[in-house]
Amino acid sequence: MEKILKALEFKPLIVVDKKRAAYDYKKFEIAVDDVKDVGVVCEIEAKGNFKSIEDTHLKIREMARILGFTEKDRSEDIKLGYALLIAKNKGIFKK
Repeated sequence: MEKILKALEFKPLIVVDKKRAAYDYKKFEIAVDDVKDVGVVCEIEAKGNFKSIEDTHLKIREMARILGFTEKDRSEDIKLGYALLIAKNKGIFKK
């Protein structure tokens, strides 16, 4: 794909350089990403069946607490995705 984009004269804007370690634990997948220009990010994904969306969110927050995270560790910026987060950190994109 990179060759095609270069042949079409696309220029790279942001390169996301990350290493990921993924773990399965009970009804969760936990991914720890070390992202250049962002830092370490932990994602917790529910993989099992829960009673409701609200129950799923509650269980994810409980898992985060078990892992030692608090509400202040949560960032709405992560919803931007890594590319926009890197751009924001470099001053290319302002939200």
